[in-house]
Amino acid sequence: MKKIFVENKEKKLEVDLEFINFNEALNFVNIIWKIAEHENHYPDIFLHSYN
Repeated sequence: MKKIFVENKEKKLEVDLEFINFNEALNFVNIIWKIAEHENHYPDIFLHSYN
């Protein structure tokens, strides 16, 4: 998994992550979902480029 942390124009943290396959990416999203539910905070998650 490659990590790149950047601050966008709205001063919000953006993270680009690259996974070896689609299943690994979905597993990560499910982990984030569990944490978000607990914290009552729902980040925007974009999953793309799996063609």
